[in-house]
Amino acid sequence: MLAIYMPIIREAAMNYRELWNIHRIRLQPNRPNSVAGQPEVLYEIHDGVNSYGVPINKAHAQSLQESLGDWG
Repeated sequence: MLAIYMPIIREAAMNYRELWNIHRIRLQPNRPNSVAGQPEVLYEIHDGVNSYGVPINKAHAQSLQESLGDWG
């Protein structure tokens, strides 16, 4: 059953994803902080966005790993 229906389900899910990601989110006048536009375009915009990622402290990660002990 999975071999028969999985391609059909996958195609339907991908079509829904495409349709959802190109729909337009309207600007809402009573919500000034809402973001308007198309979800796919909004996801891809990186202009003026800062990366606040911080590299992990390996010594701290190691001490955490050792404190877990039996938990794995």
